[in-house]
Amino acid sequence: MKKFCLFTSVLTLALVSQAQSSLACGFQVKNAGQLCDKNAPSALIATSVNIGQNPWHSIVIGLSMGTGWQREAVINVGENNSTYFPYGTSSHSSSSGKLVSANIGYGYQPTSNTLIRGELDLSFGKIFGNSYDVSDVSVNRVTYSNLNTRQLSSVTSQLGLLLDDSTMIFSKFGVAQSNYTAVARAVRVDTDTLTTLSKSSSNLFGYVVGIGIERFVSSKITSKLELNYLSFGPKTTDSRVIYGSGALPTGTILKRKREAEAVVFKLGINYYLY
Repeated sequence: MKKFCLFTSVLTLALVSQAQSSLACGFQVKNAGQLCDKNAPSALIATSVNIGQNPWHSIVIGLSMGTGWQREAVINVGENNSTYFPYGTSSHSSSSGKLVSANIGYGYQPTSNTLIRGELDLSFGKIFGNSYDVSDVSVNRVTYSNLNTRQLSSVTSQLGLLLDDSTMIFSKFGVAQSNYTAVARAVRVDTDTLTTLSKSSSNLFGYVVGIGIERFVSSKITSKLELNYLSFGPKTTDSRVIYGSGALPTGTILKRKREAEAVVFKLGINYYLY
């Protein structure tokens, strides 16, 4: 969460700085008989871009790279849980990693300084981590988990405010999906030996909200940065024991209720087809 707060602060400062520059000069407002210089250096990119009328009203495709942080909570439920994973016990995992994203969308300008855009975003990567924040589930035994999120997708609506012809800040909200694999281990503390190993793979569904800023760097291309928060679950999933012992043999199906949240920071470009 410290990294999340850091990036939030950086993005907020960038938005405020850009807003001050653009609102001062972006709309060509006369002050004391002087015309504001629209080509004055902005807070993000000190260039003037020659773009057409209503450039945001377009089909858009884009690419991004980013970093994600995720936390997952797992609660053991179901009849097949043994003393290794008793009903109601839980564990938590934290993970982080890199991802790449592709997006496609369509924007409409209902007024000269607002934008409504629908967008589909698909991300691939490896947000992976170990958990040692665990619960003692029986005498001399402890469980921990590994979570690997391989793919994230979202369908969102974006509401944009144009600070000038070339710069937009936006918020977004919509539905999200996460595909992951998870491994849970039960280990004897006294001998440090593995007693049970289970694995699951599933999709979680939830929602996404985010904020960002985007600016034209040429007549067809924009640069962008955005910060998104995603929340998934809860969902009950099956976890198959692939290495068992004692009362929990190999092949046993465990029921686990999962929920997760993720923060994703992305930097990328968009290309406008119109």
